[in-house]
Amino acid sequence: MSALKYKFKMEIILRKILFIFLFFISVMMNSENKPVRLNIILNDSITKEDQWLYWTSENVLIDSFMVKKGQKLLELNGELTFEEGYVSMLIFEKNGPQSMLVLNHGDNITVDFTKEVLALIPYTQNSVTRELYEYGLHIRPLNICIKRIKDILDKSPDQGWARDSLNYYITQRKDLSIDLLKMTKNPQIYVVYMDNAVGLDRDSLVSVLKERFPDSKIAQQYPEYPQEYKDIVKTKKSFGRRLNEINTLKKNRSIRPTTQKQADNLTKYNKIKLGDMIDNIVLNDIKENPVSLEDIKTPYILIDFWAAWCAPCRREIPHLKKVYDLFKEKLTIYAISLDNTKQIWENTILSDKCEMFTHVYGGNMTTLEGKDICNRFGITAIPANFLLDNDRKVIATNLRGEELMKKMEELIIE
Repeated sequence: MSALKYKFKMEIILRKILFIFLFFISVMMNSENKPVRLNIILNDSITKEDQWLYWTSENVLIDSFMVKKGQKLLELNGELTFEEGYVSMLIFEKNGPQSMLVLNHGDNITVDFTKEVLALIPYTQNSVTRELYEYGLHIRPLNICIKRIKDILDKSPDQGWARDSLNYYITQRKDLSIDLLKMTKNPQIYVVYMDNAVGLDRDSLVSVLKERFPDSKIAQQYPEYPQEYKDIVKTKKSFGRRLNEINTLKKNRSIRPTTQKQADNLTKYNKIKLGDMIDNIVLNDIKENPVSLEDIKTPYILIDFWAAWCAPCRREIPHLKKVYDLFKEKLTIYAISLDNTKQIWENTILSDKCEMFTHVYGGNMTTLEGKDICNRFGITAIPANFLLDNDRKVIATNLRGEELMKKMEELIIE
């Protein structure tokens, strides 16, 4: 074999080795931050009217879904905010429990609201939250007995049998806490058990926490939070205000009866799919000027539904800006806001520096205007988008991240 052929063969082998190495590095990196999927089963009381369901972590929105009246099944998808799995909340806008989930990266779990829901803890499958649920089932009867006996002793302190019973149930609860602390393999669950382990030495429990979970920042920095948890406070305020608005709506909302004409308008549209032609849309921009799809002259239009309170929507903005910068002669981003107020919408456009998009206001989900535009496109969760060609036909939907860039490159090459 000549030296030239040998060198060429070695280059091929080295390239293969490098490719395999990079592939495994990519797999390892992706496994650390895999998306989470929640499969939600709803009961009749939750689905008696349309409402939004929000999935949050530390007041940052991970995903949202418009639950339609009578809908029993839905799916939420998103990535956890933190390096380690952490506590998430499921919050219904109107009817339904506020529920806590302890999740880890890559979880694919079922949350079943047709089962009994404990205080803050729903019934789940394939989740560490299930451990908390089982704990609640065991600890609840003990707490009930302890409370009842304490009430008796408050009225009749001389009841000896009551004191003996109280000591018995307190010992039972303590033993249960010890057993659970020994068995759990999750640092977050350990912290929950430890916080409820009345009568045990806290310093000793914290020492065991750090010894058992040496690779967990939650454990090693307890009772402080890791820095990334502290940093989230900077970005949580806007959604915190949104939650306050939701709670206000729950307590003070007034519901107007829907006329038959309005009901017909809300139900006459079908979910838009690939190949459908889009009728003209006319919505107002920031200056209250109407902006029509027919006025847009670029060959392609991306109709993008978003809101300032939607964290996944905000994460898409840098990708959209990158695509727009490259294809602004060919593409218009027709960004339809579903924000609660126009002021929040305008402020977010400035803060995210995305003034280059064609921004219009679709109305919030409590108004007829907002419900109409969402029903027209079959929007049940945001972000959602629809890519139109020159004939205003839908050629792609829900392009996230780099997908829009790849699609535009394919179209321009063609």
